[in-house]
Amino acid sequence: GDRYIRYPLWLLYDAYFTKDSEGRTSIDRLQLPKTAFCSFVYSNPKADPVRRRFFEELCAYKMVDAGGKLYNNIGKRVEDKRLFEGSHKFAIAFENVSQEGYTTEKLIEAFAAGCVPVYWGDSAVSRVFNPEAFIDCSGYTVGEMVGRVKAVDRDDGLYERMRQAPVFCRPDY
Repeated sequence: GDRYIRYPLWLLYDAYFTKDSEGRTSIDRLQLPKTAFCSFVYSNPKADPVRRRFFEELCAYKMVDAGGKLYNNIGKRVEDKRLFEGSHKFAIAFENVSQEGYTTEKLIEAFAAGCVPVYWGDSAVSRVFNPEAFIDCSGYTVGEMVGRVKAVDRDDGLYERMRQAPVFCRPDY
């Protein structure tokens, strides 16, 4: 009703937000050279199985660097997630569950790292975040999700347009 206020979890990560001279909100993105394909930094093994299946199928295409506790394949846990993700073209930004309105820090952190987020979770995420700035996997099969990442990976122009696109749909967030 009229007493409802939505305060999404991602707003707690306001240290990454910037305002330009006209007051438009954006994300302060790292500008590091992209020396690796994709990052995966997770610890929770109890998430929706789609995250595991996607990770495994994407690994069949190219090496996905898992720097968290879950599926770790780099020999240690990363100390600075933003710097780790920042050296990758893509960051897997999957929520633990898919629920409309539930968007956590995962998408914001991937944007802040300066890579293209590969997001799964909130099916309405594109109401706030610009769908031209990330890969929204909502409503797709795992095979289709991997196909979308491959297409962007193979098209340098599309990849750069996504990296440069505004993060938010509206500049007044």
